[in-house]
Amino acid sequence: MGEAETADALEIEEEIIAAVDEILRVHYRACPEPRGNSASALRDHAEHARAVKTFLNANVRSNLRLEDISSAVHLSPYHLCRVFKRETGVTIHQYAKRLRLFNAAERMLDNPVTRLDALALDFGFANHGHFSAAFRQMFGIAPSDFRNARFRQLSKILEA
Repeated sequence: MGEAETADALEIEEEIIAAVDEILRVHYRACPEPRGNSASALRDHAEHARAVKTFLNANVRSNLRLEDISSAVHLSPYHLCRVFKRETGVTIHQYAKRLRLFNAAERMLDNPVTRLDALALDFGFANHGHFSAAFRQMFGIAPSDFRNARFRQLSKILEA
């Protein structure tokens, strides 16, 4: 299984957990539930979200599944998805995708002659087209235009 397939698997796992969460919320809406919103619980949630971010940063190019991430931070996948989304406002899949795109952009800045198809595969995208669409959506510019602008900027510095 390729990294792009795993990224999609992560998204699917999160969507299933979100659906189960919604079903449980509807079912138990009338039941009073104890609130885990104490200051210590909120600190724990923030710490769990930081731990996930740290783990994802350290493994940005790894083939990760939700189970891998939840094991690393010692939480159930269900609880992990809920806590991470509550703390960050985005799903783990969305955060990981942004992280991969930022790292790819950084690599293009460091090495403007990097081949985009190789870069796409290195960061877990299925192909150049998938990478380009995600990059354009995130940054508002095609990766080739981003790379070319950086290359022109470096050329001007060298000519001066």
